[in-house]
Amino acid sequence: MHPRPDPLQSPSSAFWVGTASQVESPVLDALSHLLDSASPGELEPNLALWAERYLDSSGTIPGLGPAGWREVLSRLAARPSRPGSSPTRTTLVARLRRAVDAFQRPDGSMAFGPRAAKTATTRRTPRPPAAFACHPGPVRLAIRDRLAGAELFLALDESQVAEVAPLELYAHGRLWIDQIGGGVCPVDAALPPSRPAVWSTWTATPEAVLAEYCKPLRDGAWRQRTVVWLRSRRILILAEEMAEATAAISTTAGWIRLAGRLIARPADDGVGLWLDDPAETVPRIRVIAPSESGSPAHPLADSTTLRFGPDTAPGWRPLLFILDPRLAARPPVLRTLTVTQQRAILGPELASAYRLSWPGQTTSLVVYRSRRPGPQCAFLGHQTDARLLIGSFSRSGELTPFIQQGWSAPDAASGDSRSTTSSARYTPGRPRPSDDPNACEP
Repeated sequence: MHPRPDPLQSPSSAFWVGTASQVESPVLDALSHLLDSASPGELEPNLALWAERYLDSSGTIPGLGPAGWREVLSRLAARPSRPGSSPTRTTLVARLRRAVDAFQRPDGSMAFGPRAAKTATTRRTPRPPAAFACHPGPVRLAIRDRLAGAELFLALDESQVAEVAPLELYAHGRLWIDQIGGGVCPVDAALPPSRPAVWSTWTATPEAVLAEYCKPLRDGAWRQRTVVWLRSRRILILAEEMAEATAAISTTAGWIRLAGRLIARPADDGVGLWLDDPAETVPRIRVIAPSESGSPAHPLADSTTLRFGPDTAPGWRPLLFILDPRLAARPPVLRTLTVTQQRAILGPELASAYRLSWPGQTTSLVVYRSRRPGPQCAFLGHQTDARLLIGSFSRSGELTPFIQQGWSAPDAASGDSRSTTSSARYTPGRPRPSDDPNACEP
């Protein structure tokens, strides 16, 4: 085994692209002043104060992007310290190093910044697929995993007040997605923009990762974005939800922009869409979405943009990206399930449930979303009070949750939150799925 490089050394590695970024901000100015003026005896306590002021609970600096975090490492490495004399510095560098590694693209450049390659399809610095890791935070998310012998990389930045957020999806050696749109626009142009995300929640199990980000708008309206990576199925779920819209806010269908020369076209078998590059020979990604008719819809606005659904239809309609080439090649079956509460059938404005399956498989994927707290709801013979439940459903009727989210997450005004689980009715004798918070590194 090769020795791990010293985190205090300059971050120039096989994956370092170009020279240190020239990022400037008050955060970096304060760090430079501290490093230039502090004596050896003052460096430790001053660094502790700097870290306490600028670092968040996820070990990142909200006021800087990933390129700025790497610049902090570079400036810390330029100021030598006595070996073993600065535990605060060592801890600070280790936390930032984990964040930098998590938000580093497969080509070696940093997420949300300039790309190392001239085109979205060229990888200048190939490297072996990384082991699974995720780095969730109050406003940013990064996930790395293996996919078909290559590296999968997903990064989302919710730190800005703009309706458009950077969302990067790398798979099969290329970039597929680069932006996600907000789905809300003020009727009056003089209205102030929406505030930054005020709460987020995330959780991870050995089978899946979930992250949700909520941004409040005017007059009690809010927008929630959901990202789910199903590791066991190699399926990405993206959802955009608007609620409590008033006369001051009008909603539009959220959208996702495809990168490079990618186009979306109807699948040859009539089930969903293919994401494809006519000029490249790479595995295709199938995208499907539920519809009121019960059959998979075509979430197509134009050839380079995907939409979450019509702006006039109520309900929670996610987009499902099937990234596994073997599963994507086979036409799936996506059904809308009936959800009941105290024997009454609920409409999509209250709760939605979908079942994704492939012919010949003994298990299917179930996705359930409730939009209002209340008594337990039922679907496929199972009862739950969860807000969000995603799991595997067998032919014998066993429901094994991968991700289960309760209603105890705070409302938009109460601050950040970690996820909580909710009770559900399980098949007797079936062990509950693991919900180890350490499965997703904070």
